[in-house]
Amino acid sequence: MICRSLVAGCVLLTFGWIVIAGEIKGRIVKVDATNRKITLKVDDKEQEFTLGKETKILGPKGDLKDGLKHKVFQNENNLKKGIKATITTEKKDDVDIVIEVKLTGGKKKSPQTNP
Repeated sequence: MICRSLVAGCVLLTFGWIVIAGEIKGRIVKVDATNRKITLKVDDKEQEFTLGKETKILGPKGDLKDGLKHKVFQNENNLKKGIKATITTEKKDDVDIVIEVKLTGGKKKSPQTNP
């Protein structure tokens, strides 16, 4: 009986976590590094997110040590086009908390020609 209860509890926690965590894909169009806020454009609608101190910010090659002050976020041309990103959120006390920002775009490699 206790074993079934434990298994049921683990299943609920696992599926509850999946329901609570969410991914949002879009383009970052505004960055406020001082207040740790980003604006993500999804389907022509802009949505603002506040990042916590524990939020991971990842580029194509891994962790961006400078966070929102990284040069990719300071480039106005990048922001005009929008920086492709996936934001992972978690719901705590009816508030969406950003736990990870992953930049998904990158420079495309130009085809190399052999002389």
